[in-house]
Order: sequence, then C-alpha cells, then structure tokens
Amino acid sequence: MMSGVIVGGVLVMKNMSRAIRRHHRARMINRALHYWVVDFNNDSEPNNPTMLNRAARFHNHLAVCSCQGCGNQRHNAWLPNREKVTMQERRANHKYKYELIEAEII
Repeated sequence: MMSGVIVGGVLVMKNMSRAIRRHHRARMINRALHYWVVDFNNDSEPNNPTMLNRAARFHNHLAVCSCQGCGNQRHNAWLPNREKVTMQERRANHKYKYELIEAEII
C-alpha cells in the first residue's frame, strides 16, 4: 500500500527511507540471529537476550571472522594467485578462452 498526501489534487508520496532502513535492519538482525543460533549454539533459543544482543551488534557486519570462507579471497595468503580471482573474473576468463578457441586463435 502506498501512502501519501493529496496536495492540490496531486498525490505527494511520503519519504519511506526511514521505514526501509528499519526494515533492512530488522531483516539483518534476524539473519545474524539465525547465523549465531543455528551455526554456533544449536541448544540456544532465538529469544535468548544474549543472542539478541549479539545479533544486534553484528547485524551490520556479518563476516565477523577472518576465515577463508568469510573473508575476501584476495587477502588469503595461502591460496595461489590463480585461485585469488572472483567468480565473475573466472567466468570472464573462461568466456575469453572459449571465444579464442572458437575463433581458432589458440
């Protein structure tokens, strides 16, 4: 439902940025709560105040550890350089090589 005020026969829309910001904050807190409860404390209940505080604290930056799965693969010193590319770069490289093979340049 769209909310607004009619001024002089024209519908003037209400600024929804605060509502959207609050919606996304609540969504990310629920995501963080799910992450902490399901992944680390299976015996905990989601309404535990400690879990709610932790989820509210980490809702804006869910990658709270520096493991290979959570962090940026470019900053991983253990990976060889060929594996430090993103999926988008891998796809682009694959497409480029395929086009070279198709054009019989290689």
